[in-house]
Order: sequence, then C-alpha cells, then structure tokens
Amino acid sequence: MQKQKTTYAEQIKDSEVILGGVKQHQDSFIEKGYTTEKYITDFETLLNDTIEMNNDQEKSKAAMVSNTAQLNEKLDELRKMRQQLKQIVKSHVPIPQWKSFGMQYRRRKSKSDTTPDTPPDDINDDNLIDNTVPQKAAVKKVTVDGKIDIREMTETAG
Repeated sequence: MQKQKTTYAEQIKDSEVILGGVKQHQDSFIEKGYTTEKYITDFETLLNDTIEMNNDQEKSKAAMVSNTAQLNEKLDELRKMRQQLKQIVKSHVPIPQWKSFGMQYRRRKSKSDTTPDTPPDDINDDNLIDNTVPQKAAVKKVTVDGKIDIREMTETAG
C-alpha cells in the first residue's frame, strides 16, 4: 500500500508525472481501445487550474507571514506607548480618576512592609503562653507540575 501524499506539491508532482506517462504512451492506450484525447485534455486543464490555485495560496501564505510580522511590530510599538501613557497618567492624574483610563490603584508593599498595620483582635498580649509559642509563616512553593503548594514552616521564637 502506497503512503498517502500530504502536501500539495507532492500531489501536483505526481499528477504531472502520470500525465507525462499517459501522453508518452498514448498510442498503447488507443491500441487497447481507450480514447485518451479528451481525458488528457480534461486532466491537463484540471492540473493547470490546481497549479495556479496553489501558486495563489503560496503567495497568500507569504503575504500573511509578512503581515503577521508587521502586526507584531505595531503591537509592540502600541504596548510601549501604552506603558508610557500609563506612567503619565500615574504621575499627573489623581488616583480616583484612574478608572476612566482603565487602570486600578494597587498598593505595592515594600519588602520591609510585611507586618500588618494593626494586630488581629484575637491575639492576647497578656498571655505568656501565647508569647512563647513558635511563630508560623506560610511558604509558597511551586511544584514541578506548575501548581502552587503552600506549606507551613515553624520558626523558633527568639
């Protein structure tokens, strides 16, 4: 069993080869009672139409690759300008008006600003036992499969 041709170019090449063979041996087909004149003409017309369409498609593919590259360049320029505009808005427009620019205010915590401003209500500073319990901190770990695993690690007080 012959492998099925997958590309247009292979199918066109095979069609050209068989057409050449039929034309070359046309007399032997006629001797066996086959009339090949109309079949050859129809096959040639179909083959030429297919070649023309394939050429048009290849031109379209090349144009699409070029257009995609141009689009990516424009999108990169647009992203850079958008970032510049955001910086201008952040420095010259009051925060309550940022929403009209499609922006939200997000306070970024500095590395030293990890403690909350007010302690939770459930902590009793007068209880000596609570002060001697080791503190726990959550540790974020990314596993091999890309999921986030949060585990508690115990740190010694002191």
